[in-house]
Amino acid sequence: MKILRVVILFVLICGGFSIQIVFAQHTPLRLHDLIVLALKQNADVKIQSGEKNIAKLQKRQAFSQLLPQADVEAGYFKNSVHNDVPDFVTANGIIEKTAWLSFSQSVFNPGKVADWLNNRLNQKKQESLFNQTRQNVLMQVIGAYFTALQNKDEIKIFKENLNAFNLLYKQSRLLYENGVVPQLDVKKSRVEYLLQENALARARKNYRDALDYVKELVGLQIGDSISLAHFSGKSTHLDSLPVYLTTAFTNRSELKVLGIQARQFRNQKRSVFLQHLPSASFAAYYGWDTNASLRAGNRGWQIYAGIQMPLWHWGNLHQERQIVEIRIQQTEILRKRLKKQIARQVINSFKECRIQLQQMRAMHESEKDAGDAVRMAELGYQTGTVTNLDVINTQKLFTETRVRYLRSLYSFYVAKAHLYRNIGKLKEDVSWLR
Repeated sequence: MKILRVVILFVLICGGFSIQIVFAQHTPLRLHDLIVLALKQNADVKIQSGEKNIAKLQKRQAFSQLLPQADVEAGYFKNSVHNDVPDFVTANGIIEKTAWLSFSQSVFNPGKVADWLNNRLNQKKQESLFNQTRQNVLMQVIGAYFTALQNKDEIKIFKENLNAFNLLYKQSRLLYENGVVPQLDVKKSRVEYLLQENALARARKNYRDALDYVKELVGLQIGDSISLAHFSGKSTHLDSLPVYLTTAFTNRSELKVLGIQARQFRNQKRSVFLQHLPSASFAAYYGWDTNASLRAGNRGWQIYAGIQMPLWHWGNLHQERQIVEIRIQQTEILRKRLKKQIARQVINSFKECRIQLQQMRAMHESEKDAGDAVRMAELGYQTGTVTNLDVINTQKLFTETRVRYLRSLYSFYVAKAHLYRNIGKLKEDVSWLR
C-alpha cells in the first residue's frame, strides 16, 4: 500500500511537471525571450563561443612556454660488445638503465615571446568576433520576429477583408435577384472574394514559414509549438546622423578586428627584427645510471647555458619582414574601405528609419479616412449611387492602407535594429527600441 502511494505521488509530480512544460511551450514568447533563447542555443553563437574559449586556452599555452619546464626521462640501452667490452666509447656497460630529471628555462626567445603576444591579441580578436556574431544573430531574430508578427496581423486583416467581400458578394446576389444590379456585379464580387481568400491563404503560409525560421534561429525543433506575444508599439526617437557615424567608428567589431590584426602584424615585424639577436636558454639536469656495476658512482648533475644566433638563412628573415610589411599595408587599405562601407550602411539605415517613420504616420492617419470611405461606398451601392466596382476598389484600398501601416510599423523597428547593428550597439536588452 505504501509503495502504491509513492507511485501515485510520483505520477502526479511528473504529470504536473509535464503540464508545466506544455504550458511553458505554449506561453507566448516576447522578443526578449527569443533573444535569450537565441544567445543560449543558436548554433552560430555556440561555435563562436567555442572559438573564443580556444583562443583563451591558446593564450595560456603560449604563456606556459615562457615559464620553467620540468621533464622526466628514462631509458633502457643494450650495447654491442667485443670481448665483453662495449663497442661505444660512451657506453658504461652492456646493459644500461638511465633516468633523468631536468629543469629548463628560456631566458630570451623572440619566437616564444611573439607567440604569446600574438595569442593575447588573438583572444581579443575572438572576443570581438563573438560580439559580432551575437549582434548578427540578434539582427536575424529581430527581423524574423517582426516579420512573423506582420504576417500574423495581416492574417487578421485579410480575415476581416474576406468577411467584407463575402458580405458584398451576398449583397450583390440579393440585389441582382431583386433586379437592382446586373449579373456582372455578382461575378465581380465572387471573383474578388476568391482572390481575397487566396491572399489569406498566402498570409497564413508566410506566417508558418516565419515561425519556422524563428524556431531555427533560437535552436528549437521545427515540430515544436510556439506562439509570439503581441508587440505594443513604443515611443521612440532618432538621434542625429553624425552621432550615429561617430558611434559606429568607435564600436563596430569589424574595425576592432582589423585594428587587432594590424597590431599582430606589427608585433610579428618586431619579432622578425628580434630574431637577428641571440637567444639564450638555461637547463639543469640530474641523472643516474642504474647499471649494477656502476650504480654507486655514476650519478650527478649537469648545468647547461646556451646562446644561439642566426648566421645565414638565405634571406629568410628579410623575406619574412617584407611579407609582414605588405600585410600591414593591406590591413590599412581594408580599414579605410571598411570605414567607407560602414558610413554608407549607417547613412542608408538612418534614411530608411526616417522613411518608414514618415510612412507609418501617414498610413495611420489615412486608415480612418479609408474606413469612412468604405462605409460611404457600401451605403451608396445600396442606394444605387455607387457602382459595385467602386465598392470593391474602396474596400481594397482600405485593406491595402491597413497592411501598409503594419508593414511600415514593423519595418521601422527592423530598420532601427539595422541602424543599431550598423553602429555596433545592438543589445539583447532591446534598449535600442527606446
